[in-house]
Amino acid sequence: MDYSSFTSFTTSFTTTSRNSLSRKTRTGPPSSSSAAAAAATSARKIATSKKHLYQHHHQHHRNHRNWRTSDFSAHVRHALEFVEKNFRDVENTTCAEKSALIGKERVTTRTLVYVGNDAEKHVERVRITAVSGGGLANCLNIVATPRKPGKPSFGADVLNFGSGKSILVAFDFHPNTTSWDGDDTKNSKAKRIAREIKRKYGETLNATTPSEKFYEDTSGYFSEEMFFARPNNNTDKGGEETFELVLECFKEYLNGYVEVLKDGEDDEEQGNEESAEAKEAFRRRLAKHDKWQMERDPAIKMFSSWYGEEWANDYANEILFPLAKECVS
Repeated sequence: MDYSSFTSFTTSFTTTSRNSLSRKTRTGPPSSSSAAAAAATSARKIATSKKHLYQHHHQHHRNHRNWRTSDFSAHVRHALEFVEKNFRDVENTTCAEKSALIGKERVTTRTLVYVGNDAEKHVERVRITAVSGGGLANCLNIVATPRKPGKPSFGADVLNFGSGKSILVAFDFHPNTTSWDGDDTKNSKAKRIAREIKRKYGETLNATTPSEKFYEDTSGYFSEEMFFARPNNNTDKGGEETFELVLECFKEYLNGYVEVLKDGEDDEEQGNEESAEAKEAFRRRLAKHDKWQMERDPAIKMFSSWYGEEWANDYANEILFPLAKECVS
């Protein structure tokens, strides 16, 4: 697995950002003669990346835990570990970075997209976006798409605006059931896990009803069990406890998603392969969700105000919601 983009993404938290969309692609499996060497190189890069990112998080941890200038590097680290466990080979890796001076704050947006090439793995695509904007905005958005039709996607938002004055947290297993799936039994484990997490963290993190401005008509793209919270940062410890709780909740959702993806493996081993029709219906479902997001996601307007409309539109079309263009209806 080629982790050169993994390394550059993690180290970019402390380096100057590039101001363009860039794409790095590798297709096909490595040759047998170079496989061992590539594996050893990848292992070294993974270790170096994790060490660098952990050191960066640890160095600034006191500042980050009170939401003042958090870049959520701890969350990113866990997300990258999730990527490592769920990708054996990378077919396509896309990196996007943009930086601009907004008033007195330098706002930098970094994105890394992995598209898997291993049929034995459960994840098809993972996109990780991090915004570092000092006292203006610090945000993390993650979307993971499953390989198997009918399995839910995973979405995560941890948003910090105004140096911790406005915090929003949202985690969800997005339903991907279609008419080919029949009933909703494939999401039963996802619902149970989400309910357990909400019971555990809902009260302390101030879980509430999602905003109708964005979630008024979700067309079934978000689950009823979605964790949506506005943590209270007005504590004696400056929000340290809430920061740690959000991180724990995020980790439990990531671990729970792996359980959801692995659920039903015994049935698959017995030869219950998905039909071509089911796969096509699943693809259409993902495309319609991307189109729905493209038309409503407030982040596009935010990026447009920071970096210009042209860059924001290209970013949304090519990086954030690439399947939207496939949706004709």
